Amino acid sequence: MSFLRRVAGRSLRDREEFSHPVESLALTVDEVINVRRVLVKAEMEKYLQSKELYNNLKRGKVCCCCRVRFPLLSWPSCCLFCKRSVCSACSAKMKIPSKKMAHIPVYAVGFHAAPKDQGHKSQVLKCEHSVCLEEEFPQLYTHGCSLRDVCSDCSNFVADVVWSSRRSLHVLNTPKREPRTDVLSERAQERTQD
Repeated sequence: MSFLRRVAGRSLRDREEFSHPVESLALTVDEVINVRRVLVKAEMEKYLQSKELYNNLKRGKVCCCCRVRFPLLSWPSCCLFCKRSVCSACSAKMKIPSKKMAHIPVYAVGFHAAPKDQGHKSQVLKCEHSVCLEEEFPQLYTHGCSLRDVCSDCSNFVADVVWSSRRSLHVLNTPKREPRTDVLSERAQERTQD
């Protein structure tokens, strides 16, 4: 009998622990940065055949997105996620709370200014969330925010992750509708009761 109580108590604890799965499994900005850096490292291997391009990308002499060579006296931006050099045409501004990256859920970031060739999802995130991020996540933006440069490759990647995370949150936070009972089956039940 005590075994059944322990199993029942454990399953109740498990249900409480996983009652908010997206919040407990949500990626942080720090984790997304680590994932993106690993992917970029793998992407860089395809440039090993062209030693000059590979060395220029590695040293930050050319833009990581459009491969335009930087002038000698210019100072290119550095992408927050991949740490590669990026020109201003390929750079986006991302709004991030002024907290440690390890404590910021990725769904709480948004784009302040996206590059011109940016995909649809980042434009949606910019339009919907750039003004009201502070209102939507006040606990994260209490200490202010900063605008950080992100290359267009990383902004596409992050836009997909943010969009997916927000969609999951929306699905979990939307109250479930009661299953509709079929009108015909209700009438049939009424007839059988009569």
